Amino acid sequence: MAGTVLVVVTTNAADMAAMAAWLRPQLADGDLVLARGYFAGVAAIERHVPAVVVDIGLPDGHADWRLAELRARRHDAAFVVLADASHLPMLAGALQADLAVAKVSELPPLRELLVSDEPVVSDQASWRRTSR
Repeated sequence: MAGTVLVVVTTNAADMAAMAAWLRPQLADGDLVLARGYFAGVAAIERHVPAVVVDIGLPDGHADWRLAELRARRHDAAFVVLADASHLPMLAGALQADLAVAKVSELPPLRELLVSDEPVVSDQASWRRTSR
């Protein structure tokens, strides 16, 4: 894969674990990084792994501009927010999220989260976001 194509932002460890459990069977070994905290999330995105799940904790202490900086680091990646419904509007707005959900069960299949401009030839195919 050409870099990070999916960034999921959560607000607690339970949601991060649920997201990781949902993603792992759909990704190759080593294609998922879990990060706790904003700076760990930035470092994970900079590693250019295909999927990053970041637990930022409760968003009350995060300025919108700091969250927007995550998006700026990978503007062509799909951004998903998985959080309590009360936090979804702020997080989704700051991150310009492609999708915001309160539960993992509300997510579409991974292939629908990622838009490819190449034909899919296997589950390990390269994904690239098309222009926004």
